[in-house]
Amino acid sequence: MKLIALKGCSFGGHVYFPGTEIPAGEVVDPARQEGLGVLVRVAEAEKEPASVTCQTGTATYTVTVEEMEHVLALVQKTPTEITKEIEAVTSVAELQVLAVVDRRKPVDQAIEARIAALGGDQE
Repeated sequence: MKLIALKGCSFGGHVYFPGTEIPAGEVVDPARQEGLGVLVRVAEAEKEPASVTCQTGTATYTVTVEEMEHVLALVQKTPTEITKEIEAVTSVAELQVLAVVDRRKPVDQAIEARIAALGGDQE
């Protein structure tokens, strides 16, 4: 259970501003402080896996959010940097999405070589 300050407050000698998280051990009676409107108790949300579906004219690729973030980070780099990082990628779907997004020739060649090394099909 998280405690979030709604108002400026002080617990255990530490000052907390609205919107900041307060360590649970700092507050002696969270229920009372919540009743006074000083803080709110927030339940931890369960982390569910998410996926991103990328559709091109001919194919659909499903990658995780982390893989999509990695693709977008790679696109911002130079072809030399990307070709080095492609060697560490283990997801064929991630490589295929990168191939759709980044059509630079050296990147394309590195992607094709990596997909072949992983035993995947280039669509």
